[in-house]
Amino acid sequence: MSSNISQTTNSIPRHARESSIVSLDKYREMRQSGMSQESAAESIGVSRRTLRHWDERRQTINQPPEVVAFFESSAGFEFLKGVVLFVVH
Repeated sequence: MSSNISQTTNSIPRHARESSIVSLDKYREMRQSGMSQESAAESIGVSRRTLRHWDERRQTINQPPEVVAFFESSAGFEFLKGVVLFVVH
């Protein structure tokens, strides 16, 4: 199993949060450059259903769109990781 996928208790593979954010960033860039959804998903190595799930997840967060966009980005993830590490240590 690849390092960006972890195993859940019910044996459904789950992608690590960091890798899903990086992959979704890459997917959005590919789509903006005109690549098809199917080709972009194949290039990233995940199913279109997984990408759709990651993208739809953003819509369930009850915050202003700018806040959601930041915290669902690679920069936002790194910021949160830094805050958590600072608090823990």
